[in-house]
Amino acid sequence: MDDRPPIKPHKEAFCDYNVVCGAVITAFLLLIGFLIFRCTPARESYVVIYVLLGLAVVFNAFRWFILPIEYSKEEYTFEADRIRSKRGSLFSNYEQELLLNKVTHIKLQIPFIQNKLYGTGSILIQSAGGGNVEVNMRSIKGPYEVYEEIQQLLKNNGFQIESQEALLEDRPAGRGVFLEAILALFGMIFMSACGGVWMVEDLRINPHQAEFYILAGGALVFSIVASIFLFRRQMSQRYYLHQHSINSSYDFLGKGETLIPMENLSDSILTQGLIGRFMKLQDFVISCQGSGKEIPFRHTGQGKVWKEKLDILIKEKNELPEIEATVEEGSSLKSNALKEPRAIVKAKRENKYTCDFSMNKKRVFGLPLVILGIGIILVGLAITLGVPDKQKDLSPIEIASITSLILGGFLFVVGLFGSIIAFFRCRAFKYFVKSTSFEEQFRFISVKNVEFNADKITAVLVKEGILDRIFKTCTVTFWSIGSKQHLSFRHITKEEELLGYILAKVGIQKKNESYKFTVEGSLESVIKRNLFFYLILILPTVGLFFLHPLASLAPVFLGIVVYLAQLFYHMFCHLEIEQDFVSYRKGILFRVCYYIHFEDVKYLLITRYPGSSAGELRFEITGEQIVQNDKKNYTVSNYFAVPLVENVEEARVIFDRLFDQKLKISQIKDLEYDREGHSLLEKKVSQPYYKQIFLERFIGLGILDTAYLGGIGVYTIAPEGKTMYALIAVCLLVLLNVFLLFFINLSIRSIRYVIDEQKIIYYWGVFYKKIQAIHFSDVDYIGKNEGFFNKIFKTGNITINTVGSSKTDMTLRNLKDTEDFYQDLKQRYTKK
Repeated sequence: MDDRPPIKPHKEAFCDYNVVCGAVITAFLLLIGFLIFRCTPARESYVVIYVLLGLAVVFNAFRWFILPIEYSKEEYTFEADRIRSKRGSLFSNYEQELLLNKVTHIKLQIPFIQNKLYGTGSILIQSAGGGNVEVNMRSIKGPYEVYEEIQQLLKNNGFQIESQEALLEDRPAGRGVFLEAILALFGMIFMSACGGVWMVEDLRINPHQAEFYILAGGALVFSIVASIFLFRRQMSQRYYLHQHSINSSYDFLGKGETLIPMENLSDSILTQGLIGRFMKLQDFVISCQGSGKEIPFRHTGQGKVWKEKLDILIKEKNELPEIEATVEEGSSLKSNALKEPRAIVKAKRENKYTCDFSMNKKRVFGLPLVILGIGIILVGLAITLGVPDKQKDLSPIEIASITSLILGGFLFVVGLFGSIIAFFRCRAFKYFVKSTSFEEQFRFISVKNVEFNADKITAVLVKEGILDRIFKTCTVTFWSIGSKQHLSFRHITKEEELLGYILAKVGIQKKNESYKFTVEGSLESVIKRNLFFYLILILPTVGLFFLHPLASLAPVFLGIVVYLAQLFYHMFCHLEIEQDFVSYRKGILFRVCYYIHFEDVKYLLITRYPGSSAGELRFEITGEQIVQNDKKNYTVSNYFAVPLVENVEEARVIFDRLFDQKLKISQIKDLEYDREGHSLLEKKVSQPYYKQIFLERFIGLGILDTAYLGGIGVYTIAPEGKTMYALIAVCLLVLLNVFLLFFINLSIRSIRYVIDEQKIIYYWGVFYKKIQAIHFSDVDYIGKNEGFFNKIFKTGNITINTVGSSKTDMTLRNLKDTEDFYQDLKQRYTKK
């Protein structure tokens, strides 16, 4: 297998076909633009059309020129345990390799026209480390043979993929697909109508022109054709459930197949809307490990059957014997004794306990009923006081009556609606602890079942608010490697035995022996953590002192309040580790406790405060979540941060040794911190090429300076005769540039990349020193690339992705010894 020559795309399909397709699409868009322009009042001026036509010619000429260059660099190599891909463009080169045991699913795509002309197709290979396609084998000859070869490679690397008869076969129901196509048709017609109204009102187009009728007719024809295509494509879908894999396929104007090994199944979501309940149809979505790996099964009438059979298969797979880690009592603690790669041993999980429960009614109804009761009391009080007479001035009692009536009425409405919502929440939500999974069921107008596999859950959060502590309830939230949305058991009765079973199912079993980290609450550490905040406070303090000495105490008081608030808050924060997991509890009024098994910690990010041994310890957890900010959704990694940790670098060493050798807690307590000994582990050290980074940042700084001087410093101040102000602005700019260049110099020299026996480490930071360490066992795939400046300076970049992340976790930029560093990194991370 290693002697096989690299696979390259079919040249005509890769180059000529794409050039022709691009030209056809460009011509179609130009035709639409021409018709719209012909309808406008300025239709006699063809300058715009000439400009657009020129840009289209330049764009397609550039594609005709660049595609052969991309073809010459595109190739895919199969090895026994990995797939390596190379690609590039005019000024860039990319190389990436993916270990086959990290593959989550593969897709085969056979475009209709391209396959008929050249017999080519594409294969997309994805892993747990990203939302994008890791290996995209485009326009290759003999795609079916290559697809089967990849399946054989997956079998050789531990995946159980069989070609036996399917246990379950399904397809979308015609009535559901037809309804979806009709709705899509009406949606496209509505959007076209909105576009026509915009053209008539804003562009002042005469709707009686022939061009306008051509556009309207074209939009209608396109909508109908697109709806028919959607209907036929959906109806050609087939879904198959095998003993060890899930497959799907389609066969209309092209063919496609998807294969998902059962080992990678992370969670499933079964939804059924109001129309779906009427038609007895469901949408079933399964997710692989990693972000963005959802595979939808649309409009199926066997959603419940799918869930039942998947539960059985997953339970059978999870009942296989587990291996438990053991460590001899005499294990050495010296830093230079860490010679073996980190061995990941799957957590031993409890798979017998099952139960089901609902929200605690007292907790859910408590607040709405209290608000409702207060509203009734206030309304009753207003009635008792009497209705005021509008013909005379209001007395204090009458004012109190009106206030009680308004406030009581408002609280009554809020409490009533809250009680109604609480009633439906208690009836609609059900929670299930199954043998190998956790499930939330919602049944009201619509139906939605969300199920997370226990072995794919990466963190368990136990949350308690003020009302939860009153009613002895809590909310248990689960993070999963394959879902960006968390699963929460809301407001359930808090029972230590139940929480113990839940944690045991994800491999977390509490023991008597633990190690606690100290939170540094000194004045020095808090100030250094918020250094820039306190530096900013100095300016108003000094300014107010000259205005009035007593007024300067206000910023000082604010600084003291911030210090006391942080100190008081972190008195209730506790970071604790046991043999196989870490727990972190924070909060005063609202408490959260995190439980994470070591195997689900991707890496640690250390931030050391200026001139202090204390710092922040951030745990990056496998998986991601969607957060909303300014009405936009962002994908961020799962993590929790512990600030004000005393001797943060010592804490890093302790966690490293727990990850590396599974040392016992009793040994960690006696650990003698040895910085010098720990540094002996470093096997390869590199830094970015200073001249390249400095030049890139110098150019960026020069562009900003030019924009400042041209847009502000000269053209807005000098013409008004304020030359002195312009000179002051220029002097301030010069001083700022001197400071920034000095800071850039320090920041570049602070960067260091280190490979040791266990991990890749990234050091950087001027004031706040940061350390990011990724163990080789957590690396999903690595890549190498070169940009325009890299080619000039003969440097390169290395990217590292971990499991369950759609973004690159670490980028080693502008290395002079890129190839040597890359090869060393490959050898070590593949030995894990």
